[in-house]
Amino acid sequence: MKNVDDGSNLVRNDQIVEMLSQAIYRGAGALKYVPDLVRDLIIQDRWRRRVIRRTGELQMFVSFEEFVTTQPLEGLGTDIETLRSLCVNDPEVNRMIDHLVSNPASVKIDGVPFIVTYLEENYPDLAEQVIRGDLTPRQVAFEAGFQERRTRLFPGDIDDTANKVVQVLELEWGKDSNEALRELIKRLSLHLK
Repeated sequence: MKNVDDGSNLVRNDQIVEMLSQAIYRGAGALKYVPDLVRDLIIQDRWRRRVIRRTGELQMFVSFEEFVTTQPLEGLGTDIETLRSLCVNDPEVNRMIDHLVSNPASVKIDGVPFIVTYLEENYPDLAEQVIRGDLTPRQVAFEAGFQERRTRLFPGDIDDTANKVVQVLELEWGKDSNEALRELIKRLSLHLK
């Protein structure tokens, strides 16, 4: 493998893989994060191609099962049954795992990412919106509840942080966002010293 980062989020892919691998090996305290990490890994196709930050090497997998069973740093170092067990409380993630393992060719069909194939089989109306370009796979993940919305805040930039908080509240609370903002300010004021 050669050292490469083509700028397509390969390092971020490795961060997610590393967090998942660590959660699996750390045990009980970190296991609650496993289903969300697996969901993100599958929806964003992070498992297929990434740059391992510790070595700078490009790592690629064609088979999800091979990725799961390959030892870290390259893979997760576990087996499919263990991964399913760690996600037992999230049937949607288990369906995604099952789909990737039972239909390895569906990871990409005619250049269409896994998520579209998965949506066509399980949520045809959402798949149609992705194919038409009305929604991105990421938007569908949020809309269908596969993935929670997350906003990165940079506390060093107070204006940016405040604007992002207001945007998130407006998105989540709609017309009640002012009430939610007042409640947030009230709770934050409790931390003033």
